[in-house]
Amino acid sequence: MLKCWLKYALAIILVFAFTAASAQIKSTYSGGLHMSTMTLKGEDLNSGPGRPFGFHFGYLFEIPVIQNLTFRPGVLFSAKGTDYRLDSIDHTISPVYLEIPVNAALSFGGKKVAISLVAGPYIAFGIGGTIWKSGKSVKELKYGKGEGSDLRFFDAGLNFGLGVQVNKFMVSAQYGMGLTNISINNPDIVEMKNRVIGISFSTSFSTRK
Repeated sequence: MLKCWLKYALAIILVFAFTAASAQIKSTYSGGLHMSTMTLKGEDLNSGPGRPFGFHFGYLFEIPVIQNLTFRPGVLFSAKGTDYRLDSIDHTISPVYLEIPVNAALSFGGKKVAISLVAGPYIAFGIGGTIWKSGKSVKELKYGKGEGSDLRFFDAGLNFGLGVQVNKFMVSAQYGMGLTNISINNPDIVEMKNRVIGISFSTSFSTRK
């Protein structure tokens, strides 16, 4: 499954890159670290979720809309997850997503130094990861809805962020709020939604001559 989704990710990146070249817009490599967790609701939950560290990296684009406002879609690989206890069993779940953010950014400042407010939706698809339960070995995550699955394949939510750009480099802090219940259980029994707080480091290049 991972090889299949890597092909899809490459295809999406190539489409965006072609659009970037023809529209003469900025392209950005982005990566960073984050703390992730999940909001968990259920009668059998015995403790609150933990906040393990994860990572994200990928490719973003900056498309001018009007003065100071840009459209910033992209493709990211993002490792999320949480620690929790369910039915007196400790769990560590670490899903990896192919995430497509569709953000808008409002910027203030000049060409050399600027501050940006970023917000927008995202969609994400599970492409890998692991799950561990106390007393058992680590196993690969399975996505789906049927018996034997661990998480639902699709996730969606909202991103909010603040970035400081100096020349071609940007440091940003962001918060990702999942709106989709990714638990395979009945939502009346267990609800799981991704939450991510992260820091990204980006560097951009432009196709403008």
